[in-house]
Amino acid sequence: MSSDLSSLVDPGNIDAALLAARGLDPERIRESLFRGDGFMTDSADWFARAYLTELADVPHAEQIGAKIATESKKLVIEYLAESIGGKDLEDWATSQERPLSQDQRNAWREAAQQLREISVP
Repeated sequence: MSSDLSSLVDPGNIDAALLAARGLDPERIRESLFRGDGFMTDSADWFARAYLTELADVPHAEQIGAKIATESKKLVIEYLAESIGGKDLEDWATSQERPLSQDQRNAWREAAQQLREISVP
C-alpha cells in the first residue's frame, strides 16, 4: 500500500495518503513518497503538515511530522551546497568566455561553504 503514497499526495488526496501511511515509520513513508515518478517537490511538506493537523489520534504524530519536515530540509540544504559549490559553476568561471567573474566564483564558493556548515539537529 505504501507504494501508492506519491500517487495519492500529488493530486492532493491527503486523507487517503494518511490512511495508506498508517503503521509506517517516517523513513518508510519518505522512501515511498520519493520513489514515485513525478512526485512534486513540496509534497513531503504537505504530508508533514498533515501529520501535524490531521493525525491527532496517532501517537507522536507531531514528532513524526517534524522529523519528516526536518529531514527533507536537510536534503535541500545538502543538495544546494553541492550544486552551487560543484563543477558546473567552476566550469563557468574557468571557461574561455568567463561568464562568471572571479568575484562571482568566490561568492558562490563562500555560499556553498556556509551551507555545508549549517548543522540542523
